[in-house]
Amino acid sequence: MPILLHLFLDYHLLLVCRFLAVFLLLVLLLLVLLLLVLLELIWVSRPYARAVGDACVDVDRVVTWSSGKALPKGEPLPDMAVLAFPDRELLRLLVDAKVPVLVGSKRRSHTWRHLTHGVWQSRKRSGFHEAWHGLQLIEPVRLLPGLECQGKQLPTPNEDLTPWIRLKKRRMPEFLASQNPSHQPRAVVHPGSHGSANNIDVTSYATVLEGLVREGWQIWVTGTAMERKSLDGLPWQHPEVVDATGKFHLPQLMDLLAHVDVCVAASTGPLHLAAALGTPVVGLFGASAPVWPERWRPLGPWVETLVTDELTDAGALNLLPQDIVAAVDRITSAAQAGQ
Repeated sequence: MPILLHLFLDYHLLLVCRFLAVFLLLVLLLLVLLLLVLLELIWVSRPYARAVGDACVDVDRVVTWSSGKALPKGEPLPDMAVLAFPDRELLRLLVDAKVPVLVGSKRRSHTWRHLTHGVWQSRKRSGFHEAWHGLQLIEPVRLLPGLECQGKQLPTPNEDLTPWIRLKKRRMPEFLASQNPSHQPRAVVHPGSHGSANNIDVTSYATVLEGLVREGWQIWVTGTAMERKSLDGLPWQHPEVVDATGKFHLPQLMDLLAHVDVCVAASTGPLHLAAALGTPVVGLFGASAPVWPERWRPLGPWVETLVTDELTDAGALNLLPQDIVAAVDRITSAAQAGQ
């Protein structure tokens, strides 16, 4: 296969990703580097998610791309592209550019015809973690000529993947230090989920915030400006509740998540980023596939998940606020004892 002859001389790997699967990709980055000795790793994402690629220790360069655009000019043609997110339009551009090795999931009509290598596993109800499934994307290519690495194997489904995550340390943001001169414990509570995951209702979040305030916490409520419109029921009047909705771009949000004492959220990007940055997290989950913790549990050193198969009449997760506050106490105490 002549397309693989120069792999160890000048290998350019293109990794196509999206923000919602960042914790999956953080693991994939290091494992790919483990298997390929001399490698330039290029992270490709939408512009809003650039900060995630910039934060990864193992990424050489970040390239942003938007729908309707051509491939960036001046970029070398990659030897292999791993499509962690199988964007139809970008895949078409890579095919037209004659990228020799295209890797991803073949379970979609536009991928099985064009990918040179792929996997057929279903993720929705497998019971295995999304990160493990992400790692399987390189299974079809890891033994190709020039890619073999003796003694190296992909992790098993039940193996702890947290040690594979490597993110750069974040600086303490000035806005956080100025808002918290007494060094009281700080929490990020992220009530929104854009409908991507089951969640508790706003009334329950309000009770959680009140319980944390009574225990001495300063709470930063994050989310988009659009999400703020549905959060009027939160206790904004309390001086220890900071309205940070719509205030931060992603780099600032990551700085905040890295320097608080806990993050509470449903299965959203901020929850997974906080865990990957080493911050204790409490994740709120439903028990049913495909959004269950078996697949979407955050990866990090200090993680607790609360799971229920009960829903309220309005369809929200039926988790008791006092149980969430107790989980915050447990995970932060464990983190403090483990330091």
